[in-house]
Amino acid sequence: MANMTFDEIVELVDQLSPQEQTQLATHLLELVRQRQLTKEERKALLRASILSVPVANTPSPRREDWYGDEGR
Repeated sequence: MANMTFDEIVELVDQLSPQEQTQLATHLLELVRQRQLTKEERKALLRASILSVPVANTPSPRREDWYGDEGR
């Protein structure tokens, strides 16, 4: 197999038709699914799944605010 750089491979993939690009992506995903992830890859996936969305409004500690007058 010839030694190719990543950029050369990207250029070749860009020359593929959209259907061929989809087939290549599917093939690469299958290859990834078949191998074990490294510890660093698992950590990266975990970090990527964590949402960092700020809380819009801080919940009130007062019971009345949560249930109104009906929650006596």
